[in-house]
Amino acid sequence: MDESRMIDELCGLLREVAAQRHLEETMHDLILVAADILDCKHVALLVVDPESEYLKVKSHIGLSHTFAMSFKREAGVGTLAEILWTGRARAFATKAEQECECADMTLEAPLESVAAAPVVCGFRTLGLLHVGSEEPDHFPAERLRLVETFAALIALAMDKQALLDACDKLRRADELTGLLNHRAFFEELEEEAKRTTRTKLPFSVLLMDIDNTKEKCRTYGNEVMGMLIRHVGGVIGETLRSTDTTGRYGPDEFAAILPGTGAEGAREIAERVCEKVAETTDEKLSSTVSIGAISCAPGAMTIPALIEQLKVAVFKAQRAGRNRVVLVDRTGKQ
Repeated sequence: MDESRMIDELCGLLREVAAQRHLEETMHDLILVAADILDCKHVALLVVDPESEYLKVKSHIGLSHTFAMSFKREAGVGTLAEILWTGRARAFATKAEQECECADMTLEAPLESVAAAPVVCGFRTLGLLHVGSEEPDHFPAERLRLVETFAALIALAMDKQALLDACDKLRRADELTGLLNHRAFFEELEEEAKRTTRTKLPFSVLLMDIDNTKEKCRTYGNEVMGMLIRHVGGVIGETLRSTDTTGRYGPDEFAAILPGTGAEGAREIAERVCEKVAETTDEKLSSTVSIGAISCAPGAMTIPALIEQLKVAVFKAQRAGRNRVVLVDRTGKQ
């Protein structure tokens, strides 16, 4: 590839990284252009899985799907580990050199020459860019620097995605409780309604109102009220399942989406929440919740209608003595 075209390609990649919103698409384009400019048989981004500390294939060209999905290699031993932890790229010119010094540099099939460069964000090593060619001595110093350049572009894209994800999490989080805020909860509720239309499975929603908050606020003040809301939100989050979605609906209200859950399941979960909240013995943090629960068949009602019936159910739970659940079945009948 001539120098002018190479510069155009790299500038295009920088613009794409600057404008990126979806890491997977950007990563795929980076890998494709790297394969073209470096004239490689394969290009693979190997990332360190933080849980297992194994290297896994995140994006690639030139490897089989089966190999890429099953690939797993220890990140702490061998030449790949040396590249990861020293932060220095390395290239091997021939198969014989690889067999002698670095068998772990071979991925799916032996190639005449291979190289790898670490993908580093600040002080964090995220993985490495692995390239291979059928030609011997394909990665002299000048081309190895290009491999490092692509690794740096990939690191930039991954770092930007991490920042975008962090910003999105902050945008969607309630400042006091860390749960989803009102807007983000409704976004999730709309998605769940669409999903149930596709899956034909029911879903349930809970609306939970902390009881007697005005009295608690008059007695202990706003600071303790904040502690109480944070505490109740934490209890609700710990009580619900990992598949459920919880958010802060109002000043002293919480809501939860229970995917694939029918009326009886919703009642059972809601009653468990009531029990867990009521178990708190600290006088300042002790409270109860009144819960409206609704279970819907796919497309049974609009979201505004669902919320309206939940509010009515919460009101009935409060009128009936608080610390209880009022359930609405999927047809909207009590």
